[in-house]
Amino acid sequence: MNNPTIHTEALVENALDHLESTGALHHVNWMNITELLNPVIEMHNMFDATDEDIVESMMDAKKLWERNCGHDDKDTDVPALGPTCSEALQAALMLRKYVGTFNDPFICKLEVMLGSFRQRTRAIETQGLKDTKMTDYFACK
Repeated sequence: MNNPTIHTEALVENALDHLESTGALHHVNWMNITELLNPVIEMHNMFDATDEDIVESMMDAKKLWERNCGHDDKDTDVPALGPTCSEALQAALMLRKYVGTFNDPFICKLEVMLGSFRQRTRAIETQGLKDTKMTDYFACK
């Protein structure tokens, strides 16, 4: 008896075995779902920052903002640089991970805003990239 399901499964298995033998497909996943959803390039050493580090950074930023927005025009000190893009993304990822444990409408909105911040930051970075051609990466002989 010819069962089309068994025949199709055999064809798929043979195709997968062929891809595995050529090296195009691996029998075991090299990445788990966490690595796939949160690439290392976007992690920015997120686990090195503690809650205290984030609070301290925010307090420093608040002091800097208050100092720069004050009415003291005689301030000749060079203002400290704000957080880098990497640090801002790290803080956003940490906050998103923290608020993910709560079930509250405001928290859901905050999660959406943090996701939008990440997307907008990536879009701004992408706009700053320079167009290249394939031939830019190969030396002419």
